[in-house]
Parts: sequence; structure tokens; C-alpha cells
Amino acid sequence: MTLQQFQKVSQIKESLFDETDKIGLIICELYGLTPEQVDNFTSKKFLKYVNKIEKLFLKGFTKPFTFFQRFQTDATKITFGQFIECQEWLKQPPIEVLHLVAASIFKGDRSNHKKVADKMLNTNVRVLLDDCMKFIDSLSKLIDNYKTLFESEEVEEEDLQELKKKSKLKKHPFIQYHGWEFSATQVAAHNGITLNKAYELPIIEALNNLVFLKHKQDYEQQQSK
Repeated sequence: MTLQQFQKVSQIKESLFDETDKIGLIICELYGLTPEQVDNFTSKKFLKYVNKIEKLFLKGFTKPFTFFQRFQTDATKITFGQFIECQEWLKQPPIEVLHLVAASIFKGDRSNHKKVADKMLNTNVRVLLDDCMKFIDSLSKLIDNYKTLFESEEVEEEDLQELKKKSKLKKHPFIQYHGWEFSATQVAAHNGITLNKAYELPIIEALNNLVFLKHKQDYEQQQSK
């Protein structure tokens, strides 16, 4: 089963069709058949395909032992650019964007992200599913370790107006669409490097820079009161 087939099967499973229709659509997707062809199956033939599907899913999607690791599963070892890419992809449900995530954490040539992502769609899902899900779990833990960067701090009553201003700023289209790019420009300026070089920084270094800049900004605001 390719990743693209896995994604479509997952969508079918989450749909509102009844169970029989779901199985019929899954048969169509996995075996290249039309709904009309499946509708014309005898009961015996339909059950034969159901058994095939059950065996396929019972087998699981664990990566074959003989396969070397083609993906970075440790989020602490990616670059700032890879982090930003994955943050963007994972605004959507993980399975739907797994080919995009896989392309971002691929250990080979990633210069043409779209080309790599398209290749991932046609890759056997067993080759990448386990590694990608490990990475997503690792990314979640990394973000949790830096939650002060991603969460609003508690403020006292006199700072309520300032909080409201910040809240409006966070909702501004510029922040929504260019927030991480803006953060990257801050990291670049802090280190005296180009934006492209900032994207190449190890993620831990980049996040530590952002923590420092956030604390510096908070300190300067307190001093100006």
C-alpha cells in the first residue's frame, strides 16, 4: 500500500458512509476497481476481498527491519528551517500531510521539496509511517519543552491593556502568515547572519535565541514602565 492509498483509506474510514460502503470504497482504492465493479461482486468474492484487507491491516505498517533509516526522527536534530516547514504542515491533521512532513525530514536531497513529497506519496507506507509518527511525537515534546515561547504569560491587572494589544497583534494577518519568517529575521539579526543562514541553524540554538530575545523584550518593557 502506498502512502497516498493509506491517506485515502484513512479518509474513507473517517467518512460518514456506512461500514459496507466504506469497505467497498477501500476495495476500489486498493485494487483499482470501480464502484460499479465492486457492486457486481458476488457475496463470496466480496468476502474474499474483505479478508485480504483484514490481513493487510493485521500485518501492520511497521517499517521492515532490513530498511535503513531514511528520515530524521529526532526533532532536536533538525534545522530551524525544517522546524518551520513542519509547523506549517502540521496545522492540518498529520495523516493528510504525512508526505509533506516526510519530505521535510528526509535525510537525502531535499532541495526540491515538492518533488520529494510527490515521491513519498508513491512510497510504500511501511517505509515511512513509523518514522514520521516518531518524529511528530518528538516534535510535540520539543515544543512542550519551549512552551514559554508558545504560550501567553499571566499578567497583572494593570498590564491588561498591553495584553489586549498583544492579543490583537497575534491575530493580525502578518503574524498569521509570516510569524515564523519574522522570528527567523529576528534570529538572523541577533546572530548577524543572513536569513538563509538562520534557517540552517540547529533548532535548539534557534529556539534558545528566541527565548533570549523574548526575555530581553520583556525586560525592556518592564524597564520602560
